[in-house]
Amino acid sequence: MITFRQATTADSLLLSRGLHAALLINDASEERLSRFADIVCCRPDVLYSPQNTTIAVVDGEDAGIITAYDGSRYAAMRQVTMPLLKREFDIEFPEMEDETEAGEYYLDSLAVMPEFRNRGIGRALLSHAIAEGQRLGLAVTLAVDPDNIGAQKLYRSLGFRHMRDIFIFGHTYWKWKV
Repeated sequence: MITFRQATTADSLLLSRGLHAALLINDASEERLSRFADIVCCRPDVLYSPQNTTIAVVDGEDAGIITAYDGSRYAAMRQVTMPLLKREFDIEFPEMEDETEAGEYYLDSLAVMPEFRNRGIGRALLSHAIAEGQRLGLAVTLAVDPDNIGAQKLYRSLGFRHMRDIFIFGHTYWKWKV
């Protein structure tokens, strides 16, 4: 059985691990993961905060995370997040479009721990987040890599459809809406 809980600052290392996997950041050394957790994932004012993250729990173990938020908060969080990533980790995404906007509930990052993959955790996290966005009366959106066929199949099965192309993280992604 899958249950869900709101992340807390005590989960910052789990968030760091999940975000490194979701964002495909190559340097995932324990030192970097810990530093990222301490500097980024414990803050309430960043995109990748515990306040924006739900954790899936299976048999008492943290199985996956989804970071999602009201798009009306995106600009303010991005103004904190991106300079912090540049200053502390030399991660920069020049000319990046806004991923979301007011009126949207944006599903930013999804990660399932390797030992829990192919067990429906990702689908459950997505369904949980979609329900939250709909409860808030917002359009539920996400960005998908055009080369990630597996993710596209999952998203389509949940009702997502292509809206437009978007340039984020140095690449063109597809913005989808449910």
